[in-house]
Amino acid sequence: MAQVVGIAAKAFSKCKALTKAVIGAKVTSVGAKAFNGAKKLKTLVVGAKVATIGKLAFKGCKKLKAATVKSGALKKASCKNLVKSTKIVKIKLAGKAAKKMKKKYKKFFPKKNAGKKLKIS
Repeated sequence: MAQVVGIAAKAFSKCKALTKAVIGAKVTSVGAKAFNGAKKLKTLVVGAKVATIGKLAFKGCKKLKAATVKSGALKKASCKNLVKSTKIVKIKLAGKAAKKMKKKYKKFFPKKNAGKKLKIS
């Protein structure tokens, strides 16, 4: 059986029924605008191996206010792309890799998002 290792650009774009996205343990990249316009998306879990998140990947996900990050491999641009054009105001770090990166992630993620202070825990 084939395993998913990446989410293509616009893969779930305008998927109006999507409420939860758990990006699997083997996935390493999320394409630009991958979840663009998924207006009902409330829950997001970024898998342990995700290193890149494309521009505006979660644009228009109006109900997405928090995300869980398990990856310790996100680059600065990917951190910004995760929250840009969203209402995410809380990032929960889960798993050893992500928790080891907490200090760097606090520098990588913007200080504010959607006009509010971004909390990283």
